Amino acid sequence: MFKYFEARGLRKLIGDDLLSKIENVLPVLDKDLDEYGLQRKKILADIFRSFIDAKTFKKKEFRRKFYNRLPEEIIDDLIDRLNQNPNNAVFEEKVNYLVNTKWDDNEETRKVVDYLNLSEAFIPAKRVKRDSIEYLPKADREFKTLKEFQSKVYFEAVKDVEAFQRFIIQMPTGSGKTRTSMEIISNEFKKREKTVVIWLAHSTELCEQAIACFKEVWQHIGNKNVNICRAFGSHNPLEGLPKESAFIVGGFQKLYSLYKNDEKVFDDFIERVSLIIVDESHKVLAPTYKELTKKITYSNACLIGLTATPGRSQDDIFQNKKLAEFFFNKKFTIDKKGYSSVIQYLKAIDVLAYVNFESLTTSSKIKLNKKQLSHIKNKFDFPPGFLKKLGEDQIRNVEILQELIEYLKQGRQTLYFATSLDQSKFINSVLTYFGFNSCHIDGSTDKGTREGNIKAFKDEEIQVICNYGVLTTGFDAPQTDLVFIARPTSSIILYSQMIGRGLRGPAIGGTEECTVCTVKDNIEGLPEENKIYEYFDEYFD
Repeated sequence: MFKYFEARGLRKLIGDDLLSKIENVLPVLDKDLDEYGLQRKKILADIFRSFIDAKTFKKKEFRRKFYNRLPEEIIDDLIDRLNQNPNNAVFEEKVNYLVNTKWDDNEETRKVVDYLNLSEAFIPAKRVKRDSIEYLPKADREFKTLKEFQSKVYFEAVKDVEAFQRFIIQMPTGSGKTRTSMEIISNEFKKREKTVVIWLAHSTELCEQAIACFKEVWQHIGNKNVNICRAFGSHNPLEGLPKESAFIVGGFQKLYSLYKNDEKVFDDFIERVSLIIVDESHKVLAPTYKELTKKITYSNACLIGLTATPGRSQDDIFQNKKLAEFFFNKKFTIDKKGYSSVIQYLKAIDVLAYVNFESLTTSSKIKLNKKQLSHIKNKFDFPPGFLKKLGEDQIRNVEILQELIEYLKQGRQTLYFATSLDQSKFINSVLTYFGFNSCHIDGSTDKGTREGNIKAFKDEEIQVICNYGVLTTGFDAPQTDLVFIARPTSSIILYSQMIGRGLRGPAIGGTEECTVCTVKDNIEGLPEENKIYEYFDEYFD
């Protein structure tokens, strides 16, 4: 439908800056480039469609431009489908009617999307109002869910939970540490009356996923009624917290604000807690979380840290030692069953895919300044400004695109982790120019568009998702067979999360093999920068 826009209008919608960047690299990438290049309306329409989202259509100004460019017979058909009779209305009145029809997750919008053959990703996500406290009844049937390799961790952990100990559960990404943890939580509820369990995660999406996972487990093994309490966003479960068993899912910042808002209520609540689980255990020592960490550890509750990696930083021994000491130097992990490592064992039983590690060393030469080095030391990652500037390096972008295009020609289902938001849009646009089914997702992308594109990716209708900062966690697409990491990082945690998107093996619905291609830049001033990759040698063939 965007073919009805004039090329000039599409160029304006896409933006001169982005188009200029694309036009600068095309002579190098496209051997068959002719004088028309990006002037072709279909290419411009495809590029525009690849990164806009439902929020664009929610704007009346855009919808007016869109409908004004459609032929009148299409406008008439649309109005007819919406059960309206245009009678003798002039074109402008018909457009006004369509523009004033609310663009939302409703029947009218779905009819428009269906008739115009637009992607369902353009339908805004339905706003689901969730109560702060949700009642979950006991199960009506028993069902064993843990796999053998998870059971050992479960049984060892349960003993220490009963003794109110602290420890870490370390399970590789893709091996089901969340599911194993939910079994531990369920056992706690089954054994203790009117207890409270806290699950701490660092994003709303991860919190909702934890709730969904608990529901899935509890419906099979639950022996009593449990209240699920949300402690994130606008939710405040401490107001009217039930006296019965409660599973509180939230973040450090939210719980800290609740604590500061009413310390007495918080103290009364924390006394009922018997188990606290921290997803990504390294966060308990983050400077912004220290006060809450100190507060919750005064309770008699057992404290479990979850991680796929053993420390806060790959080269900060002091921080790793502090983390280990915080959890009483105790860790449970999967039995490697006589194999050289847990990873090798999980690969042998097809839980993890065989991963091929490949790298692209760019010609970029970068020297970090003192401020950037300080940021890396304190934040365990590169500064956003540095990443943005790196993403504007067009020579580096061409080198990345040349490598990436060769992979895509092989039909790889690809997750691309961009250097910056702008670079993600740029790479996505160039791939679209070359005819690949690509889309862009970032933190501001409408939820409906994001979910629609992810579904299309899982259904292999979209071949590549370009993203910046949103698909490192809480995303599961087992058929991914290429993870392309253009974003440099000094964080072993972040790198683990990115490669984890391609680790799931055939035993859990994934692929037998996956390729991880990491872009390595010539960065001066960062001691032992490449050591991060050595931590994952055993993942790779």
